[in-house]
Amino acid sequence: MAEQAWGDVAEIELERRALMERFFAQPVVAAEKEELAQLIRSLMDRDRAITEQGLRERDAIAAKIGNVQTGRRAVQAYGDNQRL
Repeated sequence: MAEQAWGDVAEIELERRALMERFFAQPVVAAEKEELAQLIRSLMDRDRAITEQGLRERDAIAAKIGNVQTGRRAVQAYGDNQRL
């Protein structure tokens, strides 16, 4: 399930990037500049929050992998000592 969710994130990011490139290719109407600036700030805040969440998830996964590796080494050491 988690792998599918991360795959979805990557797909959505590609779509988001294409939409933003298309949007910023258009000239900005002077009357909309302030509203656009506010929307961009909001987007940047959300982007930062998503990035931070992604980093937390990455770190959590890395910790789990580390625990699995530690467990494997412990099992290997136990098995090695049983043969002595």
